[in-house]
This record gives sequence, structure tokens and C-alpha cells, in this order.
Amino acid sequence: AFDLVVFFTFWFLKGFPLLDGVCAGLDFKSQIATGLVFVGIIGFGSSILDLPWDIYQTFVLEESFGFNKTTMATFVKDRLKGLALALVFGVPLMSVVFWFFITVGANAWFWVFVTLMSFQLVLFFLMPVLILPIFFKLIPLPEGTAIITSKTGNDFPSFLSGRLFYSRQPFNDKPCWKTMDSRFAGASEGATLTMLWSPAG
Repeated sequence: AFDLVVFFTFWFLKGFPLLDGVCAGLDFKSQIATGLVFVGIIGFGSSILDLPWDIYQTFVLEESFGFNKTTMATFVKDRLKGLALALVFGVPLMSVVFWFFITVGANAWFWVFVTLMSFQLVLFFLMPVLILPIFFKLIPLPEGTAIITSKTGNDFPSFLSGRLFYSRQPFNDKPCWKTMDSRFAGASEGATLTMLWSPAG
């Protein structure tokens, strides 16, 4: 809702033609370069306006329910990685889109549609092998059963909440489960987080 309010406010205040005039006044020799600057300013401005809401959602709202395991350092790094990906993928893609509209004419919409659909199809295969590993640590799923710990409960230790534990070799003849989630104190030094099952009494 906030994004829509900002969009229509910017529209009715004639922000788009004003920004277009500013970009055109930069006197780039290429219309594509002018278009990229226009889109870049819109995207950067939108990110800045969304930043306080993203921080609130991550560190206040999600934290209040115990869902958040993101540190501020990770939050900043993820934003920088997202910006880098936007430049790597977005600039070439938007350049092609602008080129079609400049050179093809009335049928440009069709070629833009084909280009975007092709890009999404390629991205579908690249996502798990190229993009997701930039943001997440991906591990192969071990064989056997798994346990998902609860995210709620005052009697449940917070460092165990909301984690996925996989069965491993028994320890002292007791069933044992280990998490592959490394977001806990000591993980960087090689520590592991393991649960043992013991019958009551």
C-alpha cells in the first residue's frame, strides 16, 4: 500500500516527466543510457523509501515473533549483493528492452515479451546454482528423519527455536539430531548444535 501511495503521489505531482527532463538534460549520446539512468534513479529512490520498512519488518516485527536470525551486518551485505545483481542482470536486460522500443517500432512489445520470458526461464535454472548460494548456504539434504523445532513457547530455548535437525549417528546409544543451520554462537569456530533424546525419568 505504501508503494502505491508513493507511486501515485509521484505521478500526480508530475514527477515522471520532471525526472525524464532531468535525464534528457544530461545529454547522453545514447537514448539507452538516458533510459538506464531514469530507471536507475527510480529504482534507487524506491529502495531508499522501502529501507525503513524493511528494517522494521526484519528487526522489529519478525524479531518480536522469534523468526529473525539476521544480523545487521548480514542485512547490509544482502542489500549490497542485491544491488550488485541488479546491475549485473538489470542493466543488460533493460538495455535490450530499450533497444527494441527504439529500433523495432510497433512490434517492440512482442520482442520485449519474448526477451523477458526467456530471461525468466534462464533465471529459473540459474537461481539454485548461481544466485541463491550468494545469499544462503545450501547443503544437500541428509538421509533419514528430520525434526523442526517450535518457534513459540516460553520454556523453549531461543537458540533452538525454528531450526531443522537431521538424524545422525547415535551418541552414547541415544538418538541424536544435528542442525546444519550455522547461525548460532560458536559455529564459526567449528561448533555444532545437536539434540539428544532421552526418555523421561
